Amino acid sequence: MSSRTPGFYAERHRRLAAVFADRATQALRNARLYAAEQERAHAAKALAQLRSDFLASVSHELRTPLTAIVGFGELLQHAGSS
Repeated sequence: MSSRTPGFYAERHRRLAAVFADRATQALRNARLYAAEQERAHAAKALAQLRSDFLASVSHELRTPLTAIVGFGELLQHAGSS
């Protein structure tokens, strides 16, 4: 009698194989979900870095002309009080 012979495996063996298949399926599903979550976390981190870089650049670009404007305003104020 070989493993290909009908009835070779007992019912408990078939149940055990079914439980093992269910657990393997769940493990694969969990691994895929974990990988997808890792990708989302990486994308969120990259987006946060882009946002930070953008805000730093905008802040710098606004601060430079404002410094000149404030300096010129102080000069005018000082010249007006003389």
